Amino acid sequence: MSTALTILEKQFEPLAPRLAQALAGQIPVERLIRTVLISVERLPLLLECDRQSLFMSAMSAACLGLEVDGVTGQAFLIPYAKKAQLVIGYKGYNTLGARGNLTITGAVVREGDPFEYEKGSSSFVRHKPLLGQP
Repeated sequence: MSTALTILEKQFEPLAPRLAQALAGQIPVERLIRTVLISVERLPLLLECDRQSLFMSAMSAACLGLEVDGVTGQAFLIPYAKKAQLVIGYKGYNTLGARGNLTITGAVVREGDPFEYEKGSSSFVRHKPLLGQP
């Protein structure tokens, strides 16, 4: 592990109790910190980001109980204007939905497909893909 990653890991140590509290047992705090370090190792520009933004992004991931390693697709740490940003991936939204007993699905709607939807108390989505389209 590089010196910069070792330093970052040490900087996370005092935050571990707060991260563990936010995680509420959803994933071990050590695993969350490890996923942050993996993200930084894969995208070294994150080391140039403001540390507070990196810590706050990790805390946001902890509150949501999502991993930020970029492998699981749950969430990603992205450097933007010298600040780390937490971006939730579609698998992260699926994870959050599953925890709330929701099923989230997606499909391609092509031009010409019959598609209707309505929001509100009687919401619905109706999509019938035309046969023979790729």
